[in-house]
Amino acid sequence: MTRGNERVRKFRLAYGMWEVPVNCFRLVRRIQEAGAPALSLLYVPEFPPGADGITRYDPGTDRYEIYLPEPPNHWEAYSSWRRCNFTLAHELGHIYCNHLRIPRKMKSGEQQDREDREADAFAAELLMPLEGFAPFRSVPEAAAGLLVSESACLRRVRELGIQLVSRSCPACGSDTVPSGARFCRRCGARLVRGAAPESASGIWYRYPEPEVCPLCGSDEMSLGGECPVCEYPRNNYCMPEYDRTHHACPPDAEFCELCGAETLVRQIRREWKAPPIR
Repeated sequence: MTRGNERVRKFRLAYGMWEVPVNCFRLVRRIQEAGAPALSLLYVPEFPPGADGITRYDPGTDRYEIYLPEPPNHWEAYSSWRRCNFTLAHELGHIYCNHLRIPRKMKSGEQQDREDREADAFAAELLMPLEGFAPFRSVPEAAAGLLVSESACLRRVRELGIQLVSRSCPACGSDTVPSGARFCRRCGARLVRGAAPESASGIWYRYPEPEVCPLCGSDEMSLGGECPVCEYPRNNYCMPEYDRTHHACPPDAEFCELCGAETLVRQIRREWKAPPIR
């Protein structure tokens, strides 16, 4: 494990950040609630040319201040604005790599460049760990799913040496098979091992929760975790035998793409009967 990866592992451990995607704006709130380190996030209308974000440390108050341009309300939908999520992760990297105790103007250009590379590595590992690419079939799909710009995602894919492709299941013909799948989510057929297999890191991808129930069509998905009509779960997990690890699965998956076990959704579909039409 590289030094940068070890820093991110300790960061995840400190804040319980074992899932992706990581919304760094919510993450900052979690850090602020924890109270250590003291941190403020401030928005400014304009930045110096070539700067996306600035972080300052005040030794008098032992406080960090991160300055960013304010993103639009729906920044997650646009590649050009998702880069601000990476920028914020980069600024957090400067803090957690301990780059700010000595003023930047007292450092050589070479040292500044090295620290920027370290902060980039921190951000890339935090937002785009290897395991996070397993559900995706293309760079644009992965970038949207991991809340980063397409250019940042492409650089990370090349850095990791992985290939995101769309595959078809030889058993059922499903074309929804992502690069990292070991099994087909539709029929459970075993596939060739993917480019980003499961590891023992404990990191997992949280799939978006459906707004409309995929089973009965109800738009009353409760905040309690399941559909009030058919009990379809908001989060779909596989149901392996004995004491094996459970995995998060796509909302419509009937089989786990990592271990091939039936999912909770498949079990519910098998047992559920539509209510009679009145």
